[in-house]
Formats: sequence, structure tokens, C-alpha cells
Amino acid sequence: GEWQRVRLAAVLLQVWPSVNPHSRLLLLDEPTNSLDVAQKVALDRLLREFCQSGRSALVCAHDLNHTLQQADRVWLLQAGQLVAQGITREVMAPALLSQIYEVDFHLQWVGNQRWIMTRTA
Repeated sequence: GEWQRVRLAAVLLQVWPSVNPHSRLLLLDEPTNSLDVAQKVALDRLLREFCQSGRSALVCAHDLNHTLQQADRVWLLQAGQLVAQGITREVMAPALLSQIYEVDFHLQWVGNQRWIMTRTA
């Protein structure tokens, strides 16, 4: 987790608006890997702040629920091919995810949040 935090700090310093006013896009590949819960929350807060400044973050991730809760838009890939894109709540639909992953998914509401769950026998 420490090395991941160092790498994230380095990349954020390169694109942070007050340091680099010309930055527009941040690309991250699985940035939450090896981070604990508090570190993930801190990263989510930083990414929201970055995007609220008029910039974009493109994040590759496999955590369906984290994507559902944090992303504004989603590109869903299967075998390297784009199969769906759009607003997160529309793309992250159980029927489409079940088709892509060949696992039966359903939505579960907890409070006011949607969670993607697998169905068990």
C-alpha cells in the first residue's frame, strides 16, 4: 500500500491544478489496488476535487461496486472490445453485467445506495 500511495502522490502532483494549470486528463490503472479503506476514501475525495476543477480522470477498475458508486460515466469492455458506454447507472445494469461476466447479478438497495450482488444458488 505504501508504494501505491507514493506513485499516486507523484502522478497527482504532476497534474494537480495549482501545480499544473494546463493539465486536463488523469489516467489511472487500478489505483485503489493495495490501498486500505481510508486511503481509498481519500483518493476518491481527491479525484472528485480534480474533476470538479473542470478536468477528467479516466480510471481502469474491476471493482464493480466502487465504479457504481464513484463513476459518472462508464466504458465496459469485454475481451478488449467496447460493449457499452454511457451513464454509470445505465451501463452497470445487472442484465448486461451478467452477460459480460457470465455470472448472475442483481441490484440490492442498502439505504439510498445501489449495490451489485451475485446471485447464489
